Amino acid sequence: MTQRRVEAFEPHRIVVAGDANGLMGQVLRALLADESRLPALRTHSGLDLGGSLRGDAHDRGVWVFTSGTSVLTTDVEELERLFDQAYDLRRWQQQARFPIGSTIDNGRYEIIEHLHGTPDRGMYRARDTSSDARMLVTLGSPQRDRTAAQRLAYDVPRISTLRHIGPLATTTEAQYDAMVEDEPWGTPVVGPLEPNAARWVVLEAARIVHTAHERGLTLVGLRPELLYVWGTLPQVTGLAPRCEPFLTGARTPDYGVAAAFDRIYLAPEVLARPSDPAPPAADVFSLTATLAYLLSGEHPFEGGGSLQIVSICAGKRRPWTGSAEDGELIDHGLRLDPAQRLWLSDLIDSLELAIDPSI
Repeated sequence: MTQRRVEAFEPHRIVVAGDANGLMGQVLRALLADESRLPALRTHSGLDLGGSLRGDAHDRGVWVFTSGTSVLTTDVEELERLFDQAYDLRRWQQQARFPIGSTIDNGRYEIIEHLHGTPDRGMYRARDTSSDARMLVTLGSPQRDRTAAQRLAYDVPRISTLRHIGPLATTTEAQYDAMVEDEPWGTPVVGPLEPNAARWVVLEAARIVHTAHERGLTLVGLRPELLYVWGTLPQVTGLAPRCEPFLTGARTPDYGVAAAFDRIYLAPEVLARPSDPAPPAADVFSLTATLAYLLSGEHPFEGGGSLQIVSICAGKRRPWTGSAEDGELIDHGLRLDPAQRLWLSDLIDSLELAIDPSI
């Protein structure tokens, strides 16, 4: 049997990185994230995702980072035992208070509340101890290099301002990087909305994204939780889209054991090649997926968490039950091939035409 190398790593997490950081790596991590854990790898080996993935997952090689010393194993049962050991430690870590009360930037920002995502790779609310202002903090493993701040420090109207990227001060032995940005005023949008309101919110967000595209920026990390609104007919007050680009810039593949979020809004080309520059069409995909959610209250793709990554890359959509006009727009915006998706300008035009002018 082919040897699998098991390396020492942080005791509360496992990162499986089969086939670099592409689709195979995502699938392996998804399968290992299930409660069934390694037996699921045997059950699901040989997946065929529309030609994107074929063959026995075991044949691709599995890197597992776990607590303990570096060993080589030829025994799947031994690998499963090591996985169980680290899984228990990670579960204990998630039940702890961590990282509430931890600070960033020499105590300036203090984490006060968990908002979204997993405890070790999620988004938190923090306060600026110098002004009591609300901030958003994304927590992840250390960045590959220190250019993350330069990469994410763009300035676009109605997009949150990046304040700091640096290590988290914590009592745990594990090391984390934290990204701090202003929290937009208002509240994150929650679906379902009345159809005109849903179209209006996505139209407003698309106009902000269009400004970013004019400046040569693809935002990548658009999702409903990071889209802030205010008012009866929701007005978009701001976007905070840096979370997932920050996570994918980690030193190790930062989708970890499971996806950081239970619902995935990233385009398939981003999921399959997260280290590559994303095309502008990736933002169209995320905006369209957000539109589908706001109209229906359901994510447009099947499954949840890492298994939803598989559904997105395979194009496994939930049946659309809304209007035919909205369904056609969503079909065009969620096409797997970015070259066949709507242009952002076409999405804006279609939403403007679909909105009742009397609102």
